[in-house]
Amino acid sequence: MNRIYEYFKTHKIALWATLLVSAAFFAVVGLTCPLEENIMKLLPSVDDNSTLTLSFSDIKIKDKMFVQVCTRDGYEISQDELAEIMDEFMGTVLTNDSSNHYIHASLYQIDPSLLLDAGIYLMDHSPAYLDFVDAEMDSLTTAEHIQSTVEFYLQLMETPIGEQLYDLFSYDPSGIVIANIPMMNEKLIKDDEDAEQEEEDPKPSRFNGSHLFSKDGRTCIGFFDPNMSLNESAKAGKMIKQLDKVRVQVEAEHPEVEILWHGSIAQSAGNSMQTKKDLFSTILISLLVIIILLGICFKRPSYIVAMLLPIAYGTFFSLCVIRLARGGMSLLALGLGAVVLGVALSYCMHVLIHYIYTGDAPGTIRIQTKPVLMGSLTTIGAFVGLLFTQSALLQDFGLFASLAIAGTTIASLVFMPQFFPKKHEPNRIAFAFLERINAYRIDKHLWICVLVLIFCGVCIAFSGKYKFDTDLHNINFLSEFTTRSMDKWAEQNNEGWTQQYYASTAKTLDEALENLDGIEATCDSLKQAGMIGSFTKSSVLLPSSSKQQARIDHWQAYFTPEKQAAVWQNVCTACRNLDIDPEMFDNFRILMASEQVPDNLYDAHLIPEELTNNFVEQVGDDWLVFFPVHTTEANKIPVMDTLDDVKGCIVLDPYHYTTSLVEMVHKDFNLIMLISSIFVFLLLLVSYRNIWVALIAFAPMMISWYTVLGAMALFHQTFNMINIVISSFIFGIGVDYSIFIMDGLLKEQEGGAEDKTIVYHKTAITISGTVLCVCMFSLIFAKHPALHSIAFASLVGMVTTMMLSYTLQPNLFKLYVKLKNRKK
Repeated sequence: MNRIYEYFKTHKIALWATLLVSAAFFAVVGLTCPLEENIMKLLPSVDDNSTLTLSFSDIKIKDKMFVQVCTRDGYEISQDELAEIMDEFMGTVLTNDSSNHYIHASLYQIDPSLLLDAGIYLMDHSPAYLDFVDAEMDSLTTAEHIQSTVEFYLQLMETPIGEQLYDLFSYDPSGIVIANIPMMNEKLIKDDEDAEQEEEDPKPSRFNGSHLFSKDGRTCIGFFDPNMSLNESAKAGKMIKQLDKVRVQVEAEHPEVEILWHGSIAQSAGNSMQTKKDLFSTILISLLVIIILLGICFKRPSYIVAMLLPIAYGTFFSLCVIRLARGGMSLLALGLGAVVLGVALSYCMHVLIHYIYTGDAPGTIRIQTKPVLMGSLTTIGAFVGLLFTQSALLQDFGLFASLAIAGTTIASLVFMPQFFPKKHEPNRIAFAFLERINAYRIDKHLWICVLVLIFCGVCIAFSGKYKFDTDLHNINFLSEFTTRSMDKWAEQNNEGWTQQYYASTAKTLDEALENLDGIEATCDSLKQAGMIGSFTKSSVLLPSSSKQQARIDHWQAYFTPEKQAAVWQNVCTACRNLDIDPEMFDNFRILMASEQVPDNLYDAHLIPEELTNNFVEQVGDDWLVFFPVHTTEANKIPVMDTLDDVKGCIVLDPYHYTTSLVEMVHKDFNLIMLISSIFVFLLLLVSYRNIWVALIAFAPMMISWYTVLGAMALFHQTFNMINIVISSFIFGIGVDYSIFIMDGLLKEQEGGAEDKTIVYHKTAITISGTVLCVCMFSLIFAKHPALHSIAFASLVGMVTTMMLSYTLQPNLFKLYVKLKNRKK
């Protein structure tokens, strides 16, 4: 390094050319590195598992956004007014979206003609959709029953809805199908007295005209499908801002309502925005405090700039390599990696503080090169281990941290010494204060050492009892707005139940429908056992071909030519008694004699995509038929496990499949930590060429890690997929502090008490440790659970590492020297 220093010292053009060209290239390329916020990148790839791939894929019903226009407490508003406000909100949103195309499809109005077309289709194909018992059909086709049914139709046709349903009546004079349609019942027939009573005491309806409402009628419901995936968090954030702008405008005009929405895309956007907000606020707080501390200690701004520039160089170097090698990285990984920059800062600080004390740039480089390179190599070794996990996010974090430390180390040893100020006068008062603190040899105070060992011993005893949280819901951010919308939806629509979506899946739609028969049979059993409250039988509207054929065969076997003639005679008798033309029911006469083939409502294309994707969707080469299940929170997991074992059934909740994946990463990480430990120890052994010195340098790092595990258990803190990466951070910083203290102890042994290397190192460690603790402490104020969870483990690890390096390590080294001298 001294040769490089001397060369650049005498070749300024080469220095500036190398520095500016490389820095500009790293910055330009690094700034174009795409950042995405997807919590699922924590998990191993699921490409080799079709079920997991489907569950994690972009399915419209899973990514659907639920919109609610709710009546505020203390206000009364009619359903018609709620419908108008829903139209205003969604209409404005869709108009504003005409240029952005954030929304793929929406559903907040249902054209009654669509329902009528679907009803006619079902009537026309009723042999394929009806399960009936012959004795029951006999009672429905008597002249008396047909006459009472036709009388009901005649009364119903005097109402507005009855006029629209005339075509349906012509297929069903016996009421075989129509009697089972909820909106066609005697409650719709009102005389003048009933109508007056209805006006005085109106009852809410779930479907009013062309809009959907909650059970109590105080919330109008709508849906839309975002035109994006969960990975496109930036795009999702823009869509949410667009929605929020319209929401504020509409609520200002209609203070009697509150507009809410929720969905997986909204949660993804909330995660991304909160991560950015937390990173900005916490890093800003950290930088302000750090700049103030460094300004007090170093006094000259040039010192602070000299330390921060290598970090900036290393950061852009890391982003540049990741951009070229991987194409992009996770925003959350960058946030976690920002913490590691504090480690990189310590290398710059060690070099700079040694120069401040000595004023000798070549001497500084000569003395600091070995410990700085060793510290960076061991830290890089700890982080490189993350590249061998199966988690893309941990790989991003490991790669970013390793490259950033490598780039910062090179810049601090190659470029930074070239810009050391000739006047190296620091704040003598601040440095004198630090020296007095470091001169206090706590390793010589027995009671301090005993307390540190007792604390570590107790924590190590409990280290095996720490808990690892495999539920990724707990590290996902949910805003207050989203939570309120979800709670409102559950209260109004789920009636206290927890709703979970499932799907029957196969390579063809008919195979998926056949699988659905077995799945619904299992759901029936679970319902009888009290494990689920209700579930939607999608097979009612979408029976499989085999089921349809069996029903058609049954229909044809029942309606023999003789039976057809007898039933039609009963229809004619009933019509004559009521003085109407039997030809009104010609469709029914034709239907009895028709020879049908299996078909389904989806293939008929009578219903638009906005509706059909609520129950059928093709994803790649797979077909999915959806059905929601209502269960209790206690039975949610058992129901998932049971249905997941049924042929063709998948759970449309990726988190259900994450437990085993998280455990996989956890086991990988334990192995990686073992490999990293061996790598670090071997590096120390090769460097020091003494197994005892290597073990003494290695001890604080390992003890601090197990102390953190025990502290997590003692204080009821759980490890998760995010704060587990802090183990690498603690591992790396522990090695750094141990190496610098060991370097100081060795030089003190060689040069005697006059050698001040350990004083320089301790000053740098004190400032570095303070800076890192500030960085860690600032994360306590983060609202995102993933970032907030880092604070406790990192602070415990930092403090423990420093205390062990200042107490245990010097005493172990003294013991080693004493035993070595006694042996001689």
